[in-house]
Amino acid sequence: MELPRVTQVFGSATTWKQLLSMTRLRFFNIVHEVPFWAIALIMIVFVLISGHFAGRSNGVEVWPVTYLMVAVVSGQSGLFLVIIGALYAGELMWRERDVRFEQIHDSLPLRDWADFVSKFLALTLVETVLASVVLVCGLLSQAMEGYFRFELGQYAKEIYLIYLPQMLMVILLALFLQTVLGNKFVAHAIVVGFFVLIPVLYQYGIENRLYLYGEITPYTYSDMNGYGHFVRGLFWSISYWISVGGLLGVFAVSFARRGTEQSFASRLKAAWPRMARLTPTATVFLLLGGTSGGVFYYNTHVVNKFRTAEQNRHRSAEYERRYKKYQRLAQPKVTAVDAEVDIYPERRSFSGRGYYTLVNHTDKPIDEVHVTDSRESVEDVNFDRPFRQTLGDKEYFYATYQLDKPLEPNESMRMNFRVAYTSRGFKDGNERPEFAYNGTFFDRDYFPFVGYNQSDEIDDPVRRREEKLAPLEEMAAPGDPYYSNINLFTSDSEWVTFHSIVSTSADQIAMAPGYLKRDWTVNGRRYFEYDMGSTRINNFFSFLSGRFSVKRDQWRDVKLEIYYQPGHEYNLDKMMDASKTGLDYYEKNFGPFQFQQFRVLEYPRYRQFAQSFPNTVPFAEGIGFIERLKKPDDIDLLYFVTAHELAHQWWGHQLIGSQTQGSNMMSESLAEYSALKVMEKKYGEDMLRKDLRYELDRYLRGRGGETRHEPPLVLVQREPYVWYQKGALVMYALADYIGEDRVNLALRNFLEKNRYAKGPYPDTRGFVAALREQTPLDLQYVITDMFESIVLYDNRAVTGSYVETPEKKFKVTLKVSAQKKKADGSGNETPMTIHDLIDVGVFSGTKEHLKRLNLHKEWITQETGTFEMVVDEKPTFAGIDPYNKLIDRNPADNLIEVEKK
Repeated sequence: MELPRVTQVFGSATTWKQLLSMTRLRFFNIVHEVPFWAIALIMIVFVLISGHFAGRSNGVEVWPVTYLMVAVVSGQSGLFLVIIGALYAGELMWRERDVRFEQIHDSLPLRDWADFVSKFLALTLVETVLASVVLVCGLLSQAMEGYFRFELGQYAKEIYLIYLPQMLMVILLALFLQTVLGNKFVAHAIVVGFFVLIPVLYQYGIENRLYLYGEITPYTYSDMNGYGHFVRGLFWSISYWISVGGLLGVFAVSFARRGTEQSFASRLKAAWPRMARLTPTATVFLLLGGTSGGVFYYNTHVVNKFRTAEQNRHRSAEYERRYKKYQRLAQPKVTAVDAEVDIYPERRSFSGRGYYTLVNHTDKPIDEVHVTDSRESVEDVNFDRPFRQTLGDKEYFYATYQLDKPLEPNESMRMNFRVAYTSRGFKDGNERPEFAYNGTFFDRDYFPFVGYNQSDEIDDPVRRREEKLAPLEEMAAPGDPYYSNINLFTSDSEWVTFHSIVSTSADQIAMAPGYLKRDWTVNGRRYFEYDMGSTRINNFFSFLSGRFSVKRDQWRDVKLEIYYQPGHEYNLDKMMDASKTGLDYYEKNFGPFQFQQFRVLEYPRYRQFAQSFPNTVPFAEGIGFIERLKKPDDIDLLYFVTAHELAHQWWGHQLIGSQTQGSNMMSESLAEYSALKVMEKKYGEDMLRKDLRYELDRYLRGRGGETRHEPPLVLVQREPYVWYQKGALVMYALADYIGEDRVNLALRNFLEKNRYAKGPYPDTRGFVAALREQTPLDLQYVITDMFESIVLYDNRAVTGSYVETPEKKFKVTLKVSAQKKKADGSGNETPMTIHDLIDVGVFSGTKEHLKRLNLHKEWITQETGTFEMVVDEKPTFAGIDPYNKLIDRNPADNLIEVEKK
């Protein structure tokens, strides 16, 4: 009997069948592992829990829009996918040796590249499945939070085109290390150490992503632009590192372990002939990597100048070293601005020209004008009289111009300028956030600044020491003869008249402060003319351009407009209500609104703030337009911020302090107080307890992280947590002590006395005097403690109980302790004798939803005290300073649950 003849076939078809078979086998080997399921299930739990909180931003509820959800779920799952990729890269590489099957495996007619690629493909399939699970978790989390505007396209782009390729880079690196190194656990350690090391390298100024493996250009998704101008940088950086990873894979195939000889020397010897066969593949990856790396380098180092954060600090430090000597040099002041600006959104660029009217308000002639160009956008400066440029230091932002005929006292002249910024290619991070395809927003920083600009100095004490700079100069004390005549916000200016013409693309609306006088279209571009007329404004202007929808309304004779991204209609009515309520309250209590228009404009979330310009408030898409109140007592940050920025039209655009200690609080603290009062009108006093606690917590965190020293509120310098959070608390508390009407009368009187002051500008001495004038004698200590000192309380509810009276009422006995300390701003505290009027109260309901039954003030003259109150309802809580109006370092113990005796 003749046996059948066996034909051996080892062609390419067999190799591909082996590849598919081995990929399938290895994929199922991984997914059948118990550790894999353990890691995957833990990941899913973490992702779902985190997804629940995607709708919270800075402690405020927002809609869990896709860009927030995908950032949370990918961020939480990333570590798990890295672990799985690195762990199972080792397991696949060492599996045959671990089970003593390597000699059989190595003798199989399986090509080295097919063996390696099957491992890579198996891991890629595993990571793809897990990434898809992450995507589904994101959708489920959105649905569970009641958000059904699913954006599958954005999920797919983020997960499969950005997130997954980064995981593949990890896999390729891990497979390479597991192949080349002789120890599985050493390779694991290096992979982990590598990704731990990269953030450390950034801290030491190593920021070039061309040699930080797997690092892609930073990006921000915006509903207004999608991935926008970040796409090119992402594409080329991802392509570059995938190509580098592929090259590592080629080397891994060359060094593949096969046979009994396992020494590095023997594998190196075997690698050469393998490498010869792999040369075409290596060449492909080398060409791809070289091309993508070359494009990346050209854009980030040739078209754009690459600078690390450290190099930028060096430039700022050198600017200060060279030119701070001119800080007090007499310079003319800007009194009028006229500009023509052309915005090119499709190029993320602009050009402009215009002029300042400069006036010499000193008593001596000025023969030299200095200009700072911190944004490197000033192309030309000239004057309406003969002059010559005596210095042009482009590297350090400074230029000087000698006037042939000096500018005499009270004489004016015209300074003409050309400015521009052109976006070219893409950068290795540090893209200018002001310029976008949709939602361009830049301000006067791109225009010439007359004189030395102190705001360009490094203010971090640690960084100043690193740059060998002297400690940051303290702001001058109130009343300083020089700085009392300097505007706090724009030291090169006084109140100015403003006129502009702005052009943009045909499909966009361009905006600037002022009233729209006309608009027209020429050669496919839209033009808009804005004029403030006779109303003088702070020299603080901005230009915006976007594809906006517009919501319009009116309050009395004031036109209200909101320019917003279509799809962000969630809170437009609330914004309008905050504007109307604010205008009503502010005009009634502080004086007339100086404009006939108030506008809010949405801009991309590349920056996260709202900012008040004259009659115009740019408002980031991520901090209000997507806010969501899930519960009736949620903090309504959108309402507060809208009211706060509107309040700046009084505190900052009618009243500007001198450039001395404390003046910032006359802008920010008063805007915070004003907004709290508008919130109170909307939501009621009891609802503000959560807002006050929010402000107190942020103040305490701020002072805990202070790196210099904390000043009293009326001497605040560069401490936002003092002028925002503490300022809000103490102004609200003062109104509670002496009455809202008295505080508002003090503010109105102070504003009327100093409205549009030209110098000397007001300072906190006059502000405190206005408050003291309205404060009763026995409460003058409140101003001393809250405004002129740093006073901390430790108020605590010790015990609380109640008994029911025969009249069916409830008699509550509350025992409290109260301590008071004075801090010096550097951590030292001194006990104070307490003689303070403090709230004590009784409440029903839960701790989160208190109903006031009795709330009144008591003079606390000892560290412990007992108070009795009779209420009509059954009480649940009692406490001291229950609304956190005082600066209490442990506000959580101010309330206590009362027990029935």
